[in-house]
Amino acid sequence: MPEGPEIRRAADSVESAIKSKTVEDIYFAFPHLEDYGDLLKGSLVTRVDTKGKAMLIRFDNGYTIYSHYQLYGKWYFRNTYYYPKTNRQPVGHT
Repeated sequence: MPEGPEIRRAADSVESAIKSKTVEDIYFAFPHLEDYGDLLKGSLVTRVDTKGKAMLIRFDNGYTIYSHYQLYGKWYFRNTYYYPKTNRQPVGHT
């Protein structure tokens, strides 16, 4: 189970990959979040913070993405439109 230091290291890695980059495309696992994609496309990532097991990705338009690692959280870095194969399922929403 990831804890504070592991989350901070992951956030540092994510920040080094996406800070000061413009959002070209975005995908949300839950349909009720899809409308936020239009708000974030074209915005710039300003920083990545942590709070407990949560990673907070901050944008120049004032929005923040909150993602929680839960028990086995993982971030992937990939080329555009190359989605990793995973058996993971979002939980909590149907």
